[in-house]
Amino acid sequence: MRGKLREALLKPTPELRRKGAVYKVPCSDCDHVYIGETGRTLEKRLNEYRSAVRKNDRKNGIAVHAWDKGHQVKWESAKVKEVETNLANRRIMEALHIQRLPHTTNLDCGVTIDPVWFPLLS
Repeated sequence: MRGKLREALLKPTPELRRKGAVYKVPCSDCDHVYIGETGRTLEKRLNEYRSAVRKNDRKNGIAVHAWDKGHQVKWESAKVKEVETNLANRRIMEALHIQRLPHTTNLDCGVTIDPVWFPLLS
């Protein structure tokens, strides 16, 4: 019974198995979130983030936030914001999500979007 419960709790949701997504990963201890994009599954990308946090990878925004602030990542609350298979479109969506939020753990803002476009894109 114990094995089945563990398997049920750790079984990835269909959302984590989607390819081509813009996603958010929240912090458990504050209102910061990480916004990212991937052409692979979110499940694979989250595993990479977990490894980066364990290793204190200074090139990874989630790891930097977790280590510098002593915060925990709320892995179970990672969510797909948008699905887009086209890389160029996905990178623009990612940048828009980053720029809309006041508190992110991202180390950069993604592709640069001229603010003149914001009223049209909102």
